Amino acid sequence: MRDFSKVAPQVWRSKKFRSLNDRGRLLYLYLLTCPHANSAGCYNLPIGYATHDLGWSDKSVLDTIGSLCDTLLIGYNEAEETVFINNWFIFNPAQNPKHAKKLYSEILGQPACEQKIQCFHEFIAHLNEKGWDTDDYDYDIVSKGYRKGMGYPLPLDKTIQDETRLKEEEVRGRFKKPDIKFALKKIIREHHG
Repeated sequence: MRDFSKVAPQVWRSKKFRSLNDRGRLLYLYLLTCPHANSAGCYNLPIGYATHDLGWSDKSVLDTIGSLCDTLLIGYNEAEETVFINNWFIFNPAQNPKHAKKLYSEILGQPACEQKIQCFHEFIAHLNEKGWDTDDYDYDIVSKGYRKGMGYPLPLDKTIQDETRLKEEEVRGRFKKPDIKFALKKIIREHHG
């Protein structure tokens, strides 16, 4: 457990954050600061922990997670109970190469799922922006656990990232009511063939 959590004041100006109802805002702040979170922004969160901490029902937590996923503030894998806070490294950057290695080990400790992969991509993009060497961070190790393999990592080019984000928004827009399990399975199937 971390000693403290950073919440950037810009969160209050975020259109995505402001589009949420009070319950969505509370859950988002909880996910940023809860005792189960780690410094990589990708962590295991059994729903029972959140229901106990917030005093909500399982359905209420899952529905609110669905609204956070719809706004692309977070990614969540219900089967692995894994949360990833999108854009985590913008507001919680690695402070030095030693800290980056700690973040990498935290990412490796997560179950094999799309959120882990997304976290790894954002982590590598963050290191590239800092001009730090990324040769020590092995994509193949991160992808272990996928029976059919994961294919190739997404390029870190900004244009490709934007296209990926738009595709995610398009996939999410196909569902009238968020069905997290179905949507994530569909995205994984499309990504892995």
